[in-house]
Amino acid sequence: MVQQRSFKNYVNTHRFNKISDVVENFVPNNIGELNLWTKSNIIDIDNLDEERVFFDEMKIEFVFVNGDTLINDIEFDVVVSGEVYFTEAGRHDDDYDSCTNWFRLNCTATINGGLSNFTIHSVEPYDKKENRFERKLSDALVPFHRMIMNMKPSNF
Repeated sequence: MVQQRSFKNYVNTHRFNKISDVVENFVPNNIGELNLWTKSNIIDIDNLDEERVFFDEMKIEFVFVNGDTLINDIEFDVVVSGEVYFTEAGRHDDDYDSCTNWFRLNCTATINGGLSNFTIHSVEPYDKKENRFERKLSDALVPFHRMIMNMKPSNF
């Protein structure tokens, strides 16, 4: 049986820690850009201190390749989700809460038996409704127009 190749799985296996570190650093330094909400309504989200906000439980949801290329350099977006945890110190206790947030990381790398020169250029909050991707390559890095051409019904 032929093994299915997955670019998303490769990125998840080989670049998870670097992606996670970048998002973990982004979250507390960009609180104002995040869509934070509380489940308990106890915490004043508008006055959170970056020392009391952190990101955890990251999952790579999607990897979108931004175009096919004739050379081995590739640009792609990694969309991740995870929990943003925040606390607020009260007089007697600390209040804790969390919410799920999604992030888009724009990346480049060189494909040469692996992903060398892996670079994350930007991180931003991701909104499924606002951000749309024109997928030019499948998860197996095959151009979609070639896949469609190969799927044409044969003449009988």
